[in-house]
Amino acid sequence: MASRGQVLVTGAGGFTGRYLVDLLSREGWQVVACGYRSGSEARSPSAEGCEHLELDLLDEQAVHSVVADRRPTHVVHLAGLSFPGHPVPGDFYRANLIASVNLLDALVALESPPERVILASSSNVYGASPRAAAGIPESDELRPVNHYGVSKTAMEMAAALFESRLPILIARPFNYTGVGQRTDFVIPKIVSHFRERSPSIMLGNLDSQRDFSDVRSVVGAYIALLERGRAGESYNICSGVGASIREILDTVSAISGHEMVVSVDPGLLRSGDVPKIVGSPAKLADVVDMGRWIPLRETLEWMYSHR
Repeated sequence: MASRGQVLVTGAGGFTGRYLVDLLSREGWQVVACGYRSGSEARSPSAEGCEHLELDLLDEQAVHSVVADRRPTHVVHLAGLSFPGHPVPGDFYRANLIASVNLLDALVALESPPERVILASSSNVYGASPRAAAGIPESDELRPVNHYGVSKTAMEMAAALFESRLPILIARPFNYTGVGQRTDFVIPKIVSHFRERSPSIMLGNLDSQRDFSDVRSVVGAYIALLERGRAGESYNICSGVGASIREILDTVSAISGHEMVVSVDPGLLRSGDVPKIVGSPAKLADVVDMGRWIPLRETLEWMYSHR
């Protein structure tokens, strides 16, 4: 199979990156998979036929060297700090803003710029949108309410300074999950408790509804944006369908045939929690076949059955 281009993927050793690298490789792309884990051994993606590099995006010289040497035709920038509950605010800005600027600066220095550069932002940039229950469009005002959201908003603003020289697309994924996601995220925590036949579980607000997608649908959307996305645009990565934690509990209980005592941990409740947050996938539907978007129940069955 002839290569469809050379894609540099940052954050390739992370939850999303491993799925993206695997799918890119299977679909005939040449992949430069860059990962970095401070204080621990970098986790390499499992896909064959791609180059694996350890790269610290805060090391400007190293970033320029890798980019200048590989000269990627496409870039998907996934690397960053993605857990909103992380306790050190400054880490968000180093990982999500400074690292992104270092990468964009290195790409601008290339004699021939990439054909597309996708930057992974977040639905957190919308904050407490008044259109959260109806489906937030990409045109909504950005009003982040935590350091994670502010750092991603700052990344988007910094990227705008490069848009005259680079074909940048912004991806704003809403919540998504799948096999391999850490159990400090709510759905892996729930699935793990059911799989282990735990007698009880402590959770936060059971009735908040969020727009959950399958990581396999999300990485498929990234590839569709690489191929057909429009430079200078932002795209929600979402289903447009909300599900509550209570509904997820009921679904996994039915899948597993197990019941648990569910208690609410006051420490997990957030003041001003928005009851329902979903995105509008209307713009995404221009480049992705939403009829193939994996339903949440199928995702939960996959996660529960995986050992």
